[in-house]
Amino acid sequence: LLHRLCVMLTMTTIPPDVLAEAINTIGDIVRGNNENQQFLGAVMNNTGEIPQPVLLSLLYTMVAGEKQLFPLRISILYCFQCYLYKNDYGKSMIVQTLLPQTANVPNQYTLGHLLIIGYLSKDIIASWCSSIALSHLIMDNQQLKEAILKVVLSIDQSQSNAKTLMEISIDLLENSSSSFHTRISILIFLCTWLSNCTLAVQAFLSIPSSISYLISQICAQSVADDLEVLIQSLCSFAFGLCLLFNNNQISTCSTESLERIIKKRIGIDLFQEKLELLSKSDYYAKALYKPQLKLSKSNDMALDYEFARLYKILEGSITRLLTTRTNDEQPRSSDQSSTMLVQYTDLIQQQSQQINTYQQQEKQFFEERDFYQKKIAELEQSLQEIRDQYTSLKFSSEQKQNSDDGLRTICEQQQMELEYLRNMMAYQQQQQQQQQYYYLTQPIENGIEQINLNNNDNQIVQNDERNSVNEQAVLKAQISELQEKLNAFDERCRVQTDEIARLQLENNVLQEKITNEKRKVSILESLEGQMQEIIDEKANLNNEYQKLNLVYQQNQKEQNDVLVLCSTYEDHLKQCRNIIQSAGLTVPKFLLEMDNTE
Repeated sequence: LLHRLCVMLTMTTIPPDVLAEAINTIGDIVRGNNENQQFLGAVMNNTGEIPQPVLLSLLYTMVAGEKQLFPLRISILYCFQCYLYKNDYGKSMIVQTLLPQTANVPNQYTLGHLLIIGYLSKDIIASWCSSIALSHLIMDNQQLKEAILKVVLSIDQSQSNAKTLMEISIDLLENSSSSFHTRISILIFLCTWLSNCTLAVQAFLSIPSSISYLISQICAQSVADDLEVLIQSLCSFAFGLCLLFNNNQISTCSTESLERIIKKRIGIDLFQEKLELLSKSDYYAKALYKPQLKLSKSNDMALDYEFARLYKILEGSITRLLTTRTNDEQPRSSDQSSTMLVQYTDLIQQQSQQINTYQQQEKQFFEERDFYQKKIAELEQSLQEIRDQYTSLKFSSEQKQNSDDGLRTICEQQQMELEYLRNMMAYQQQQQQQQQYYYLTQPIENGIEQINLNNNDNQIVQNDERNSVNEQAVLKAQISELQEKLNAFDERCRVQTDEIARLQLENNVLQEKITNEKRKVSILESLEGQMQEIIDEKANLNNEYQKLNLVYQQNQKEQNDVLVLCSTYEDHLKQCRNIIQSAGLTVPKFLLEMDNTE
């Protein structure tokens, strides 16, 4: 299936909307499956002069296809995301093409080059798609995040103005001509880069204008534009990631310094408010719904599933970090109460997980019970269907048998008619031969008499001969007609013989099917009998268990009664021993050994 879908990618006659759905389907097939991802990466497009990978052709359409339909370009982005999902080998091969030792290969475009071209493009769709693709390229992989820190891009032909990818990203953010969609996608890429990577945070903080840009956006006045609100919230998230994954290698931007900036220049309440705006956005809710991108127009470009998941995981950590740092300044009793609250919260979560586990087990038990009941019903239904099929096949076989008998009767009648025609033709041939013999021999026998006849008699004889010739021609025509009828009847007889043979073959096939269905019915009846035996055996075992349980309870009760009697008897013996000892008499040996026995 994947191979045939990939063949569609190389065809030029596929409508764009159908092609977009095919690309989405390919993405769903390869997502998280290394074997399918490798297969997709190896598919070549041989329609051009130079064969090239299909992924490269698709990515070129996404980056440079300004005239292509928007859903088609978004479907290519989703397919590329699925190709990168849990595909560390494919990610590393793309990142290797961006590093300095391989990035300057002449006359060779790679997936990494196309992503950088789209990232720097002025086309809003190409820029947004490329930024999201770059974020997926380094998602959940610290080594690749550290590797792309070495990516250096030249602004012009001279290498003196070369800048790192992170520096260029900050320049794009500060550029006033950058659209909202472009800035949102760049912030998504930067936040993905900064998460769980201390070296990336260090490189970001080493850029002088990075923190000042984030502060200016966070402190900006609230606006009604949803995209502007997203930018402010994303800047708060990026600032929080710098606080969370700071290795304190830059003294001016240490964790304490960043905390002072939040408290004095921004305010903790305002910072948390801006940070939480993203989770209240409709874009966030739609992005977190499912991985596949469902965007109908370019204005819908904002967040994607993987970044929404990343924000959901780390937003709480940033809030807890700020809350913990603030609570450290409060009295110790509040710390103890918060610790206890955390412990109680963890305990409640554990108990809730256990309850969920028990509920899932109970649900699984009910599902298994329903499954077996459904299986029994299906077996009973299939048994009834096979019985119905057997009845219908038996009826159709009888009908076939009746039709065969009718055909045999017709064939016998036609054979009788054919025999009659043959006899008639033989009789006519015999009559014709007799007539010919008569006309040929009669003149010879009367030759002497005819010599003595006059000229008038000779004329009469000649007329008779002409009449005989005419009669012979008529007889020949009748013989030819009878021969044609005979041939036609022979052909009909042959066709009907073939039809009888075919019907007999079908009858044999039906008989074989009936035999197989009878065998199936017998097997199902035996299975039904075995099932009934198992049910009866289960009922017998339940009865035996109840009987044994009753006997066990009776034995347990008798044992308890015996223990009570033994205890009472022991108390009486101890009383007797005490009376004997108080009377100064000799105590029997078995009474003295009672304590040792105990």
